[in-house]
Amino acid sequence: MDRLQYNKTVNNLGRIMVFICVVAFMLPAFIISAAFKTPIDWGMVVKAGMPLFLTFVPSAIAENLSYAPILGSAGLFVACITGNLGNMKLPAAMNAMQLIDENPGSEKADLASVIAICSASVVTMCITTLGMIFLAPLAAPLLSTPALQPAFNNLVPALQGAILFPMLAKNPKAAIMPYCLALAALFIFGRSSYSSNQGFIMIGVILICVIITYLRWKSQNK
Repeated sequence: MDRLQYNKTVNNLGRIMVFICVVAFMLPAFIISAAFKTPIDWGMVVKAGMPLFLTFVPSAIAENLSYAPILGSAGLFVACITGNLGNMKLPAAMNAMQLIDENPGSEKADLASVIAICSASVVTMCITTLGMIFLAPLAAPLLSTPALQPAFNNLVPALQGAILFPMLAKNPKAAIMPYCLALAALFIFGRSSYSSNQGFIMIGVILICVIITYLRWKSQNK
């Protein structure tokens, strides 16, 4: 099989597997809806999903275009299906290429990439499965104790603070503007309205920050 035929076969199989995975991801919602005779609120689905769609689709397209020459077609399909592409699959593929001393784009590099990505995926699934079988029964009684419940009730604010502070400290001039805009939107719309429409508010904040940053850059480079 020559390289052109190989890429054509991989792309056809990859599209089929992606379609099967997308259907499998959505199928539980329809099964649960049918089993409990609960109709799906499509308006709520669109309202919750549209901000995520508008936010992540451009980044997903950019990732696929930038990672495809590095991972190869087969590796890219496997990485996109199994997830955690930037944190695990890409480093695994790059490490495999370095071990065999090959540059991205060659046949050997593509083969090493897909083997590394598949191995990382299998290891991840095995560790997750073992954790659910053996660790969850041991950790559940400890994590459900009343003394630890205040910590879990404040888990999200703690994570947000831990993520936000390093960004503010690293580049305060760039980070303070979106933070202040989001905070101003919270006071303007109110907590309940902000919580139910935060996806759309986030997109608006991103667009405003892009426009302001572009205007500042344009004024500084006249």
